[in-house]
Formats: sequence, C-alpha cells, structure tokens
Amino acid sequence: MMSLALDGAIHYHHGKFPPEKLDYERLLPVLLRATDAIARYDQMLKNMHNSEILLAPLRNQEAVISSRMEGTVSTMDEILKYEADHQNGESGNIENVRSEVIETILYQRSLKLAQQALLDGYPITQSMVKSLHQRLLSFGRGARKSPGEFKTEQNYLADRSRKKFYLCQLALKNYKMDWMTSLTI
Repeated sequence: MMSLALDGAIHYHHGKFPPEKLDYERLLPVLLRATDAIARYDQMLKNMHNSEILLAPLRNQEAVISSRMEGTVSTMDEILKYEADHQNGESGNIENVRSEVIETILYQRSLKLAQQALLDGYPITQSMVKSLHQRLLSFGRGARKSPGEFKTEQNYLADRSRKKFYLCQLALKNYKMDWMTSLTI
C-alpha cells in the first residue's frame, strides 16, 4: 500500500468562503454574457417542438463527465447503446452491461427526474435531494454507502502520482441544511 504525506495537504476555502468581497467589475461582464447566452438557448428550446432533442445529449454528457470525476468511467457510445437497447425505461437484459454504465445511467435519470420536478413546480428540499441521492446510489459501488443520507465524514481526493491529499472540508458540527430554505428557482 502506498503511503501518502498529509503535511502538504491543501485545504480548499477553509475559512475563506464565502469571500468577504467580490470584484463585481470583473464578474459582471462575464455574468451578462452568460445570462445572454442562456436566454438565447432558453428561447430556442421554447420554440422547439421537442426540446429533448437538445437536452438529452447535454444531460448524457453531464452524466458521463460527472461520473468520471467520481471514478466511474463510461462513454457516450455506451450510454447511447444502452438507451437504444432499453427504450422506454425497460430494464431488459443487463447482464452484458458494465456496472459503470448502469451507474452513469442512474446519474442521468436522477438529473432528468430533478429537472422534471423543478418544471412541475416542486421546490428544492432536503427530501428531494435525499430522494435523488438514493436513486443515484441504488446500484453499484454506492449502494452500500448510505444512499439517501447526507455525508457525515471528511471528504478527500488523493493525487497518488504526487502523493498529496486535497481535503474538502466539512464543518460537521455546524453542518445544517438551512441554505436550502433560501433557494429559489
């Protein structure tokens, strides 16, 4: 087993988030361009007969990329093949499907479920987040890791090539979900 040195661990945003002061002059032009692009895209989607034609590939790509960050490697080709072989949500025979593909499909379906819930007017709540988390971890490596529950232990990422840990600090004692009550869509 490789030993990793913790003395060089990087503590992201520890005691520095949220920032005390934002540079609005620097942020505003970028924010306006992004808002403008999103408004054009939103209008294009509203004018389409079936907006899923554009949304589905983006959701699939998001699922593949985000799953890869968690160590689950699958490809767009595998996702599209799975969808073609299992249309209309039918499970069918999944014996020849890699578990990583199933995990990515669960991520994609959780995204779609969240999107539909928001479109139907449901607010983002602890219950919604826990329900999506439970669906996401219903199969594969996460099935035994408290699906549907918030994390209670320290998170870290290890860069084995540089033998460094990157800590994502959790303030467990003060950790509350109060921030969710202020979310509006």
